[in-house]
Amino acid sequence: MPCTEKELDIAKLDGCKIIWLAAPKEVKGESGKVTQLVCQVMKLGDADASGRRSPVETKETFSLEVDMVIKATGQKPFEELVTKNQIKNTKGKIAIDSSTATNIKGVFAGGDCGKWRQGSG
Repeated sequence: MPCTEKELDIAKLDGCKIIWLAAPKEVKGESGKVTQLVCQVMKLGDADASGRRSPVETKETFSLEVDMVIKATGQKPFEELVTKNQIKNTKGKIAIDSSTATNIKGVFAGGDCGKWRQGSG
């Protein structure tokens, strides 16, 4: 999870619970709505040449009861995902309104790659 300590502290103040060494594996739902996120428990593997230990899968999973899943695509625009799904954008920067809604019903965007429309805040 690449972030600064300040960003981590803000997330915790906002009520985020951090679950370390876990990776999303499956999203489950009923009647068109998400209900669970199944996660793979990870462990740190052997150190590589740089000394960094990367996460590796275990056979253990756990499920979280959820009503929303937010996909974070990284630190730069994920133009392929945006284009493939025909989300209105300019070079990967997603056009959103003041509610963070995109041009696709039920799809919202935020973060550094969102672009607020004039007058929306």
